Amino acid sequence: IETELAFSGAGLVWVVNSYLLTLMALILCAGRLSDMWGFRRAYTVGLIFFGLGSILCGLSFSKAFLIAGRVAQGIGAAFT
Repeated sequence: IETELAFSGAGLVWVVNSYLLTLMALILCAGRLSDMWGFRRAYTVGLIFFGLGSILCGLSFSKAFLIAGRVAQGIGAAFT
């Protein structure tokens, strides 16, 4: 990742932190929405977000797309 997308050391930290910050910020809200929507629907939404984030990470050609993909994965992980 560092050489192909020209990340610095601090940029690599943001690849991890973008996922963790999103997950921790949304986990309580996602739990509440899961109570309102039902577990199966919330789990399906989480899987879709995580899958789309994984595709975005795999196809990323810049730093911003990789970090956006990690944020989408964090949203999906909060719902699953």
